[in-house]
Amino acid sequence: DMAGGTKTKKRKRRSLKRKRISNYGNEKRDCRVAVFQDYTSGFVSPRTPVSDGSTTNGDGGDNTPTDPASVFFELANSPLVGYRVDDKMLVVRQDSDCEIHTGGIVWETSYLLAEYLSAKFGGTKTQYLLGKTLEIGAGCGMLGLILATSGLSSKVVLTEASEVMKNLKHNVEANLIQEEGRGDGSDDDSTTQKTGVHGTEYLPLCPSDGICVKQLR
Repeated sequence: DMAGGTKTKKRKRRSLKRKRISNYGNEKRDCRVAVFQDYTSGFVSPRTPVSDGSTTNGDGGDNTPTDPASVFFELANSPLVGYRVDDKMLVVRQDSDCEIHTGGIVWETSYLLAEYLSAKFGGTKTQYLLGKTLEIGAGCGMLGLILATSGLSSKVVLTEASEVMKNLKHNVEANLIQEEGRGDGSDDDSTTQKTGVHGTEYLPLCPSDGICVKQLR
């Protein structure tokens, strides 16, 4: 019957989600990154997809979904998602199995708003055209990280409820450039980072003075 068919579909969907995020939180988890531009180059951006050993273009074969609904479903169910800013990569961790709030994944509107703002303002030589930016309900933090890293905003303040803060803070801190050589008597003020973001080869690229996180009361 119709009710039985609906329940079966829901069970299959939950099973698929559990399978896709089975490595979430595990030190030996799959560190491949589902990159927004790789998945959406056909209908959002004219840029050529770029894939290497640490990224995955869909399922890595000819069965990569091409319709928007399937693409965003794939992105939402990936433990790690990435967004290219110039030739570098922001990487955030998702918890698509979370059922107590909606901040566990990067919603498609975050990607699309970032694409719109980059297209409208990113081609200019003037930085910080958006000035100081407040994002209410930042979720995983992807949009705010893009604005801070691309130079569209001079300062980004991300806000979230208490139950979302742990992952949000983790994502922001993982993508921050760490400055070495300061406070230890060294004269070297270079910014370097030896470890990748969330176990990937990608190095942090967000300026630490350009973004902060605040908990909503």
